[in-house]
Amino acid sequence: MQNIHAQVAPAVSLNDLLSFCSTDSEQQQFNEPFTTGRYTYATDAAIVIRVDRIDAAHEKLLLPSSIRESLISLAENEKNLTWIALPEAWPFGIRIGNNDFSSVYLNKLSVLKNVFVDSNPTHFRDRLCIKFDGGFGLLAPLRRDTDHAQHYAL
Repeated sequence: MQNIHAQVAPAVSLNDLLSFCSTDSEQQQFNEPFTTGRYTYATDAAIVIRVDRIDAAHEKLLLPSSIRESLISLAENEKNLTWIALPEAWPFGIRIGNNDFSSVYLNKLSVLKNVFVDSNPTHFRDRLCIKFDGGFGLLAPLRRDTDHAQHYAL
């Protein structure tokens, strides 16, 4: 007889989320995924990924409410956005709409399944909206006022 209560593996694991965490000594509060309420987050302050709660992640209230609210709004309004499959990144990144996004971050998205991005990143203050099996994310655009590629903070 089959076990009808068998748990389904989550689409994204805690290990998958580690690649979105900060390795910067000044952002140590973001060096591991964390849980707030019903969701688990991973961020380095330029990208944030949200998935359904993973109990193994520590409970913390780190994300500014404005970012949490943007992710809630993104999830609620996903049907109103124009989703395209994640374009292949060029060596230095890609331009979507009027914004540039680094290949460093776009390549990190490869650990996620069925990744789509909004084709018009003006909906969420120029942040790139990301949708994938199991969650959502936001990526800040590259700054144009620096000598080297650097993303804005979310």
